[in-house]
Amino acid sequence: MNGTRIFAYGFPNEALFTSILEDENIKAETLDKEKIFAIENIDDRSVFFIYCGAFEKVINELLSLFSNKIVSNPIVMVGENFSQSYLENLFESHPFTYIKLPADKDIIIKELMNAKEGKCSFIPNPNYKEQLDKARANLVAFHEISTALTAEKDIEKLLNLILTQSRHLAKADAGSLYLKEGDNHLRFVLTQNISSDWNAKKDVLIEIKENSISGYTAKISKSFNLLDVYSIPESYPFTYNKTFDQTSGYRNKSMLTMPMYNNNGEVLGVIQLINKRKDYDSRVPGKKLDESQIIPFDNKDVEFVDDLASQAAIALENARLYQEIREMFEGFVKASIVAIEAKDPVTHGHSERVANLTVAMAKTINSINEGPFAKVHFTDKDLLQIRYASLLHDFGKVSISEEVLTKSKKLFPFELENLKSRYKFIRKSVENDYYKNCLNLINTKGIENYNQSKAKLEEDFQNKLNELDKTVELLVKSNEPSVLEESCSNQISELSHSIYKDIDGNETPYLTEREATALSVKRGSLSESERLEIESHVKYSYDFLVRIPWTKDLSRVPEIAYAHHEKMNGRGYPNHKKAEEIPIESQIMGITDIFDALTAQDRPYKPALPLKKALDILRMDAENNALNKDLVNLFESKEVYKCLEGKLKE
Repeated sequence: MNGTRIFAYGFPNEALFTSILEDENIKAETLDKEKIFAIENIDDRSVFFIYCGAFEKVINELLSLFSNKIVSNPIVMVGENFSQSYLENLFESHPFTYIKLPADKDIIIKELMNAKEGKCSFIPNPNYKEQLDKARANLVAFHEISTALTAEKDIEKLLNLILTQSRHLAKADAGSLYLKEGDNHLRFVLTQNISSDWNAKKDVLIEIKENSISGYTAKISKSFNLLDVYSIPESYPFTYNKTFDQTSGYRNKSMLTMPMYNNNGEVLGVIQLINKRKDYDSRVPGKKLDESQIIPFDNKDVEFVDDLASQAAIALENARLYQEIREMFEGFVKASIVAIEAKDPVTHGHSERVANLTVAMAKTINSINEGPFAKVHFTDKDLLQIRYASLLHDFGKVSISEEVLTKSKKLFPFELENLKSRYKFIRKSVENDYYKNCLNLINTKGIENYNQSKAKLEEDFQNKLNELDKTVELLVKSNEPSVLEESCSNQISELSHSIYKDIDGNETPYLTEREATALSVKRGSLSESERLEIESHVKYSYDFLVRIPWTKDLSRVPEIAYAHHEKMNGRGYPNHKKAEEIPIESQIMGITDIFDALTAQDRPYKPALPLKKALDILRMDAENNALNKDLVNLFESKEVYKCLEGKLKE
């Protein structure tokens, strides 16, 4: 595939790898640690060729890179200690091939070339609904944690909940929890195991030093994600003692250790998770773990457990409880938004921008002491509720068909191609009819008569072709989501009732009923039924949000999100509420949602409007009593939109 590049990382200076990297079919670009983490603007077909030994040394950083920045490029990895099936879950959004050494040069090159063509041993098949369900489950889990942290005064029960939830989120078979005592020791306070009754001695002190995995985690306040504790990279100062495995018969393999530290960076303890299970959802307590079901912890596990580790620190420092819970909960709200925007990538960042604008507007109202909003005030808890409602206002889009959600023209791409193909066929029919008429004239009236009529025949023929070209041009123009001119609408109507009938009596419609309906849309790209489908996302959002057991302070999140498309004149949706029935938070969000849709610079189907034009449209909607006029005036006069500075077109 022309233009596709191969990026190589971490290979030792050995003849096999040198010859591969320099092969004329590969011509890999070698990246060191600094370059790979600074990489930008990579074509999603470019291949990353990685040496497993180097990957293990910076596994958390590379997993984060491939999850958040380079999200779909093929990955080919070579190594000695693992297998394809064991590692592929680490790269669930990437085509992935693992080549176990020793391997011939030709085999490795063949797999690299296959990867360039999108042919890897593992091909991702994302299920956005499943991702959303997982995000929802995580939100609920963290809500339960926050409730327990507020109510539970027994530290032992509290830490037991945190370790249980850590294992559950990361699907770990076993885990342990350590608390720091003094400056140099960790106390082993808690252990859990689904498949085995451990006899590990608890309530013992462990020295914080480099030769212990948990001790070193606490010493440098850094998480470690080990693919296999029996194969720890030589660059790490610690080793794993197999004695417990040999005496218990339990195989420790994948391991994630995470420090618990407070807002000042002080380490308060360590969470250690062992053996992520592929079959976690069908686990049977007490049943021996099948080693083939063990898989490594991925980047999401690292992020989840990192957040949960912070919850443990909150439990020990109760004064910081609320702040830490808020950050944790918002992190998972954002993770849910990522799942939604993965289905509708052209609106990436929309929810975050709307949240920033809406909260900024609420804070602006707090700052004024006169006018219609002088008595309106939002507490910090209210602002948090507004933020969550704004972040989640489009949650229901996961239930909308992807082709409608991302539709940028009146016809779907395949429909436009079918239309153009049909007109090519009609053109060929016109040409065929022309030549048949010429031949018939020669056969019936002779060549002299034909020569006399030739000019008129050619003129009529060319006029028909020109008319077809103009018709195609009209239809392509009408397919754009701009305002449809009346003359175009009339011509489309005429075409929908017209057919082309060739000399042999075969009929071809100029437009199908579906095409005519779609192209007759007066403004935008959606038909009436498609528009109603898009609008239904508000109801789906509400149905989702209302099922989450919100705390009292956040109980109005579903209500606020539900009403953000209502209009002051009662012509909004889905419930056609009157002005006095629409929460002021929803009225604010209605303005910020429209403003961001008008000014967003990442929509492929329309250019971003300049700031002045966007404000003109808001004022016009306010004059038509669709938006709250006082709020629109405040939004403009106080320049609330400046919170998006650098993201607006002047």
